[in-house]
Amino acid sequence: MDTLLQDLRYAARALIKSPGFTAVAVLTLGLGIGANTAVFTLVNAALFRTPPGERPHEADVAGRDA
Repeated sequence: MDTLLQDLRYAARALIKSPGFTAVAVLTLGLGIGANTAVFTLVNAALFRTPPGERPHEADVAGRDA
């Protein structure tokens, strides 16, 4: 446990010494997490959820020959 605390203190000191690197790292993580969340939300809505309506299996598909 002491080693973990020493590592965390060292990391905090290193990040404080280089604010530019810290800003780029935080922005990169934020964009990555945000993009991952957006893609998951779209895939979840498109593929895994049942379409609304009483009988979604009878829904007409645009462009399909009847």
